[in-house]
Amino acid sequence: MKKNINAKTSIERAIEAAGGIQALADLLGITYGAVWQWRAGHTVPTPERAVAIEKALKSRVTRYDLRPDVFDV
Repeated sequence: MKKNINAKTSIERAIEAAGGIQALADLLGITYGAVWQWRAGHTVPTPERAVAIEKALKSRVTRYDLRPDVFDV
């Protein structure tokens, strides 16, 4: 099965909703590099950060979108 190369990941949608990597980092009080690591796929947001992203973006991207491995019900 082919991967849809146009499909955005949850973190890419969060970055876009915030207005960019630096804007998301500023909303969360973290570094640009931390958000860049998520986008590059080197790390993932912690469950606590996933909740913070959901709150900062008013649920446009949810904790469930970001960390289904933790929050999947």
